[in-house]
Amino acid sequence: MSNILCWNIRGLNDHKKWGAIREHVVGQRASICCIQETKMQEVSAADVRALSGGVMSEFVFKPSRGASGGILICWDSRVRVMEETREGEFSVSVLFMDRVTSWRWICSVVYGPNDDAIRPRLWGELSAVKEDWNLPWCVLGDFNVTRFVEDRNRLGCVTPAMGSFSNWIAQESLIDLPLLNQSFTWSSLREVPALAKLDRVLVDHDWEEAHPACDLRGLPRVFSDHSPLLLSGGNRVRCAPMFRFENWWLMSPGFRTMVESSWAAPAGVLTGARKVVFKLKRLKLHLKSWNRRELSIRRERKVQMAEQISVFERWEEAGLISEEDRIEWASLKMEWSLICSMEEAAWRQRSREIWLKEGDGNSKFFHAAANGRRRINKIVQLKVDGRTVDRRQEIEARLVEHFSSAFKRRRGWCPVWIDEELGRIPNDLLQPLESDFNEEEVKAAVFGAEADKAPGPDGFGLRFFQEFWGVVKEDLMEMFHHFFISSKGIGGMNATFFVLIPKREGAVEIGDFRPISLVNGCYKMVSKVLANRLKKVIRFLVDENQSAFIPGRLLQDGYMTVQECISATHREKKKGVVIKLDFAKAYDNVNWDFLFHLLSCHGFEPNWIRMVRACVTTAKASVLVNGEPHGFFGINKGLRQGDPLSPLLFVIVANVFSRMMRRAVESGWVKGLACRDGGSVVSHVQYADDTIVLSEASVDAVRGVKFVCRCFELVSGLQVNFLKSSLAGIHVEDSVLSRLARILSCEIKQFPMVHLGLPLHVSRLRKSDWEPLVGRFERRLEGWKSSFLSMGGRLTLIQAVLSNLPIYYLSVFKIPKGVLSRLEGIRRRFLWSGAKEVRRKIPLVKWDVVCASKKKGGAGVLNLEVMNRALLMKWLWRWINYPDLLWCKIVRESYGCGALSRSRFPRVTRKTSWIWKGILAGMEQFSLGLSWSLGAGEDIRFWHDIWIGDIPLKDRFPTIYHISRLKQGAASLFWRSGVESEHWVVKVVRGMLASEREEYEELLEVLQLSRVVPGNSDDVVWKVASGSGFTVKSGYDWLRKDQPVLAVTAAKQREVWGCKAPPKVKIFLWILYQKKILTRCRLARWVSGLEVLCALCGEEEESADHLFTSCRLVRWAWERMKVASGMDVDFGDLEGMWAAGKRMKRVGDRSVKAKVSQLLVPALVWAVWICRNHVIFRGQRPYGENIWELTKGLIRDWGNVRVGARGICFQDDRLVVL
Repeated sequence: MSNILCWNIRGLNDHKKWGAIREHVVGQRASICCIQETKMQEVSAADVRALSGGVMSEFVFKPSRGASGGILICWDSRVRVMEETREGEFSVSVLFMDRVTSWRWICSVVYGPNDDAIRPRLWGELSAVKEDWNLPWCVLGDFNVTRFVEDRNRLGCVTPAMGSFSNWIAQESLIDLPLLNQSFTWSSLREVPALAKLDRVLVDHDWEEAHPACDLRGLPRVFSDHSPLLLSGGNRVRCAPMFRFENWWLMSPGFRTMVESSWAAPAGVLTGARKVVFKLKRLKLHLKSWNRRELSIRRERKVQMAEQISVFERWEEAGLISEEDRIEWASLKMEWSLICSMEEAAWRQRSREIWLKEGDGNSKFFHAAANGRRRINKIVQLKVDGRTVDRRQEIEARLVEHFSSAFKRRRGWCPVWIDEELGRIPNDLLQPLESDFNEEEVKAAVFGAEADKAPGPDGFGLRFFQEFWGVVKEDLMEMFHHFFISSKGIGGMNATFFVLIPKREGAVEIGDFRPISLVNGCYKMVSKVLANRLKKVIRFLVDENQSAFIPGRLLQDGYMTVQECISATHREKKKGVVIKLDFAKAYDNVNWDFLFHLLSCHGFEPNWIRMVRACVTTAKASVLVNGEPHGFFGINKGLRQGDPLSPLLFVIVANVFSRMMRRAVESGWVKGLACRDGGSVVSHVQYADDTIVLSEASVDAVRGVKFVCRCFELVSGLQVNFLKSSLAGIHVEDSVLSRLARILSCEIKQFPMVHLGLPLHVSRLRKSDWEPLVGRFERRLEGWKSSFLSMGGRLTLIQAVLSNLPIYYLSVFKIPKGVLSRLEGIRRRFLWSGAKEVRRKIPLVKWDVVCASKKKGGAGVLNLEVMNRALLMKWLWRWINYPDLLWCKIVRESYGCGALSRSRFPRVTRKTSWIWKGILAGMEQFSLGLSWSLGAGEDIRFWHDIWIGDIPLKDRFPTIYHISRLKQGAASLFWRSGVESEHWVVKVVRGMLASEREEYEELLEVLQLSRVVPGNSDDVVWKVASGSGFTVKSGYDWLRKDQPVLAVTAAKQREVWGCKAPPKVKIFLWILYQKKILTRCRLARWVSGLEVLCALCGEEEESADHLFTSCRLVRWAWERMKVASGMDVDFGDLEGMWAAGKRMKRVGDRSVKAKVSQLLVPALVWAVWICRNHVIFRGQRPYGENIWELTKGLIRDWGNVRVGARGICFQDDRLVVL
């Protein structure tokens, strides 16, 4: 593709602007130039030639309206020819045909209106262009509207116009190409400018597929307030392909035997790590050669099969096909299906969309996702020392120079940190840490990690070691044993690729890229085993202020601590500051001498330190630039992000900052914030290097913070970048805040300020504060993805999107109803959207039913509101079971709960923070899921907790509860223990009536079954879960326990979700069992005059029962299936069909044939639907034989791919599995 220039020039009334356009056209070799806002009434061919430097002569022009508007599209007629044009109110569209390839596509140039009321007319006219021409489409120009709040430098809230724009993009399944070198395209050109992203390039998948390497860049903004955009074809530089283990190889016959043979060959006298490295290198050579042969054979075989299949299709149409031909034809289809599955697996691996499994026909999605990842991570331009670098060789050289220098140790004076109170490992935990490695822990490390993460330089990820564990484990265990004795050889496997991940869209500075390490699989195993051991002891080494990577502590813990301190300070009208520290390249700057000194101080034995030292110091690295490795240099400092051991080692280093802050507070240099007078002082919290400091708003206190940062830098190497740090004040005057900011040399921020992706605020979150969450949902569930995902894939993505940023929001904040409605709307639209040919699909099943659990007849999509409540319940569980965590101490002190029992939650008052009001809203329901075992009785609320029977005593004995004295008292307060007797005493406020006396006696009788045991703790279990502990899943199920069972029973659900059919077929069966399939009878409810007779037989109305069981042609196929299964079953209606499927399962038979037999009913149902659609939409003639032949083909395909049955055939229609 030739380059396309797009620019809102703001008037062609200046010769300087003509010169700027000409310079861009010639310098960037543009073959199409799209100018908006020409502000001209007419343009001549001579003008176009002058404008383009003589390169272009043909053009389409839309005059301006007075002094505004106007669109000009001109092109190089040597490259492409115009076939047709269309002028709209706000756009001009041209249908181009490229001369060399004859490829036809649409180019639509937009100058959008600035009036929200008329903007829908723009979307309408653009949609009409696409609908009429229906060709690959590129839409570009100035849309005069943004999509997300991040598209402006002054954050606001989402407007209806922004939502309408995003909805239109989703409706048309367009891809919003990322701008690689800047974030905004328009500036107000003021001293403090307003910036926005108003100019965009949108393409559909067909256009993107034709130009997978395309990229979008902004050019320098001159003579206009808009940046010119350059859409480049991005021709890929051919380089030697890097080796990596491909998952599709596992599907190839004979592959495993070849690997086993290569690995079993002798390795001479090599031992340990050297032996494993040698065998991997040898295997790599074999696999490279085998892969080249296999790909060549596969390409040739696909061509041959396509020709043979075409011949069989022609024979079938002519009625000349024999039974032997059909068997050969089916075998070809089965082989074709296997090759397609291999290709899908290959594209899934490249896309890194590991949440979605292959085997459901999502190759186009994986392909598009892989191209999207490549485009986002592509580096086309760098700014180095104020100079723009865009030549490939210079970009590569600059990046290698930077990172090789960044990881060099700088010599200089380094003071020694001495802390006699530093946490040490308990002696009883040292022995397991120092023992030799065993197979169980190595296997746990291998199989406990994500298999499909990107591999390191040797190309072997953990998928290889998982699949061939039985083959390689002996050599791996020898390697671990040698490593335990000596570290020799570990350096041979400790090479690294630094892959550069942009921190934001439009990254151009080297500092805008985060180097993530891709380490070799064999090294990752060693590091993972050491990390698993270190996790067991790290809680003894790290202070309570650090919440990263410590078992029992969560990411949100530090946020909760800071937020409660901020809320309390603001509520009590006290003054304070919140300082967000930014450590410059924190992982990259760790001083190794300091790290190993710390390990020694913590009590680690020399052998352990030797192993850690070997992992850290023997690494060498190359930089991956646009997928190609460059340079090879040693690393002399820092920890690699991507190494499993690095996060834990970094936390140990970062903990010294906590120790320094603690000493500074004790010495009075630093003064933190307390939630109440005399309460615990919080000076800081950390999550790895993300650090928040809380301080009094005084000069001395802030200087003390800066002094601690400098001391920490000297000993550890971690330097605070104060220019990127920020400070926000609570009840602090602007003048004071400015002075404090000057001391720190940092910027002043207003609340909310973001910490760990969550907004810190002095008051309840506003609507605009939820926009990052909504924006994340919209980005993850973009419309183009729905076009290439099956419904099973869309269902999976809807679930997977919860595992990202939204889960953090929902686990801390009670979600407002308005935001909840928007999120559910996004998910609902995404699920029921589909192929791009269909503009709007009808939601077939109510959303409440979709969100019901599979056991109760739903599709198992999580209900966001219920999930939110379950996530908030986790805070209540941790309140009871982890009272020593810092956030729990702070909340208890803040609300006066310090001396109360564990089960006594704070009361909701006007002083309660808005976060805890949301959490405590579910307190009563949560308490009903707890069951207490009586010990000393100090933590059990006598009346309110469940500790005798299945319900609280207040509900079992309501009359006595009403007249009792201690309604909130602990159980221990009702127990009397003396020398002579022990008994329960329940005091009441007045004398009891006869009926009350009877209930009182019953209460005492029940209490006699329990007794208080002083000194014993009160134990609590979450009675809903079998493991006794609360989980979010069990909490979610608990909240949904009263949901009624829907029409599809649990038994049917096992037939639907338990079969081995592809996910899209399972979804179809589920909708069918709901009786919501869009047959002609159902469609006739919405479309008047629609034909309702069966598309296959044309004899009766097309209801679901008729189409799938009663239709004459379908009945014939069911009869064939009776023969195939060897069972005489009745298929009178859908219930009969379900019963047949149940019988096909052959309960107790786990043979391969039994698993294949389970596919008979799903395959026939799916085949009926496909054949019915082919009759309606392709005009094919209906035959019962077609249904049955398609059914047999599906069974072969599914059995091969999903069950692993290679030898499936039909002899006289009877199913045979060889």
